[in-house]
Amino acid sequence: MAPPNEISDVLRSTLGLLHLKKQVERYGWLQHWSKVVGEDLAKVTAPEKLTRSNVLIVKVTSAALAQELTLRKMDFLSRISEQVPDAPAVCDMRFIAGDPKAIEKRARDK
Repeated sequence: MAPPNEISDVLRSTLGLLHLKKQVERYGWLQHWSKVVGEDLAKVTAPEKLTRSNVLIVKVTSAALAQELTLRKMDFLSRISEQVPDAPAVCDMRFIAGDPKAIEKRARDK
């Protein structure tokens, strides 16, 4: 009997067959979001999507927080490249106000 396959090998193969490997590589780094923004901000922010032009859309709990984080986005962009070297080259960030309860729930579920 052949030894069992490791789950990582099975997933890698399956993602390749489904042509999802590039998408996982493109978004997988987001699991390290708290390294980029810090634990406190990770609780009130949620990276929503990365556009084709590598603009990261981030939902936040309020318009005031969106404004504050917009002023700090250069710091976050440099942290992305420092903390998560495998991340794609994010060229800009946009912060938009979203549903606070949904954002906080998403942060708790991670």
